[in-house]
Amino acid sequence: AGLNGVTIRGCLVISDSGGVNITGASDVLVERSRLYSYSSFNAIVASTSTKVSVTGSYLREAPGVMTGGVYMRHTSYSTVEANAFQIGSGAITIYGISSDDNLVSSNTVYSTGSATLFTVIPIIGSITGNVVTENTLLGTGLGVGMILSQGATGNAITSNKIDNFAYAIKVIDGSANVISGNSITSNDVAIQFVAAPPAARVFLNNIYSNGPPQVSSTVAVELSD
Repeated sequence: AGLNGVTIRGCLVISDSGGVNITGASDVLVERSRLYSYSSFNAIVASTSTKVSVTGSYLREAPGVMTGGVYMRHTSYSTVEANAFQIGSGAITIYGISSDDNLVSSNTVYSTGSATLFTVIPIIGSITGNVVTENTLLGTGLGVGMILSQGATGNAITSNKIDNFAYAIKVIDGSANVISGNSITSNDVAIQFVAAPPAARVFLNNIYSNGPPQVSSTVAVELSD
């Protein structure tokens, strides 16, 4: 806790009580490591930190265990990039006040979720400036690929591939979010809107072989090419 400039490289972490915990720190790098969780704790937790980078690593939950991957809480200017996950719920979570301006890019998630309500990448809270781009999410036919809720504002979900979930993307509330350039296939519902506009602007997505319906909404929404 509170240490700056720490690098964790090439490590094997096997844990039944949580893996790597980063609290109140800056400039922390987790690179080319393998993390296995045998509990309901997250493999990596970054809390009240800045400039945390998780890259080139493999995170996996034990069979029959519902655990999380990278959990960013009140953490900003951080990067989760080019990792592989074999995790059901919360592979990458961005949560809480001041969890702003984070980048989640080029990750592959093989969801193992067997519950109906899990979410692979939740973006939750009054947070802004987060970019989730060029990730591949492969599901089991259940759960949610990504969710925007609890006031998420000005975040971007772009150029991701999301296949085989109950809902690929859910928009609960917030404003001025962007959903663009995503390939969304083989889901029960591609995008579900629960919030009133302008929670998200949706355009130039490749949405096919979902549903019906392809898009579900409880409010009036505008989609554009």
